Amino acid sequence: NQDEKSSSKVFSAIIKAIGKSNCEPSFFISLGVSESVILFGGNLNSFVKSADFILSFSTPKTELYIGEPFELTLLLKQRRGAEAIDSKYLAPQFKGFWMKSEESAKRVDDGEFIVTKVVYILAAQREGTLHIEPATLKIAQRTGVNNWGTFRPQVKWKTYYSNTLDITSKILPNNAKIVGDLSLNASVQKQEINPNEPVNLTISVTGEGNLEDIESFKPYVDNVNIFDEKIIVNKNILTQKLVFVSDRDFTIPAFELIYFDVNTKALRKLKTQPIEIMVRGSSA
Repeated sequence: NQDEKSSSKVFSAIIKAIGKSNCEPSFFISLGVSESVILFGGNLNSFVKSADFILSFSTPKTELYIGEPFELTLLLKQRRGAEAIDSKYLAPQFKGFWMKSEESAKRVDDGEFIVTKVVYILAAQREGTLHIEPATLKIAQRTGVNNWGTFRPQVKWKTYYSNTLDITSKILPNNAKIVGDLSLNASVQKQEINPNEPVNLTISVTGEGNLEDIESFKPYVDNVNIFDEKIIVNKNILTQKLVFVSDRDFTIPAFELIYFDVNTKALRKLKTQPIEIMVRGSSA
């Protein structure tokens, strides 16, 4: 499912970030020693400052509308010189949210830490206070035990937890179904055709919003056959292709989109211009 794929993708990025490929696991003996450590991202107490790994979530918005996209940033900070011979990452399931996209992990060096950053785009599915559970990272590090003058390698597991977040989601006013900051455009390849020559039209909706909830724009036009392709959403762009076929002149009507504008906090109607199509030899 989507959560498993996302967890696998981030896990791969984190494994790469902590340099597991440079470890030599054949040189350690696992004695089952473990230690659980809870780290809340952003906590500046002395313990967190001295931690080898810090995992945290952050978001610029904690109050929004159902369907309104927002960024959730995951940061993994690995202290310089900290090593791991194994690691296990468990992403939260984001219950109550749609995951709209996930950016590829980016890695930067801030001097003290190697920082891996992953940005999710989420949207609330329902009204109320929604809880984002902590992400979990288990790190295995090699330690040594001096037993009667004999050095015995040993593995110690530490479990790091990110902070949790609460998101307050509100119902869209005025029975609106679409929310965001959007623009609408419709264009055709040509406006003068031969009888029954297909007219290809492309509609695009661009911007931040719940584009997946927008329905087909297929209109009705007298004496015109109209075929609509499936809507395609790619990140912040929705496209739909329509084909019009007729043996006489016709007008493609204006297309409309009503949505709740998150900037003005009001309903907004977007509308394209009608498009005149002239058919050669038509008497209409």
